[in-house]
Amino acid sequence: MLEKLANVSEVSFARESLSNHPGSRTTAQFEVAVIYERKVDIVAERERLQKELGKMESELAGKEKQLANQAFIGKAQPMLWRECASARLSWKS
Repeated sequence: MLEKLANVSEVSFARESLSNHPGSRTTAQFEVAVIYERKVDIVAERERLQKELGKMESELAGKEKQLANQAFIGKAQPMLWRECASARLSWKS
């Protein structure tokens, strides 16, 4: 029943201290550690990352186009085009 309430596959009790375990929480009354093992679908993850990369490259191209447009630079508030320039620099690094 505890597994269902916590939405976990397994609950186990340990005799040793969990304080040195990563992801652990220690109080005066109890210690708990969550062990998270997630299966990664490499193909799906690669597709997701490629899609995200494409979106970021598209945004970068848009920012570069705005910064190359002298009319935009002349009309836009300096803070706006500085944000575009800093976003471009952070994405390129």
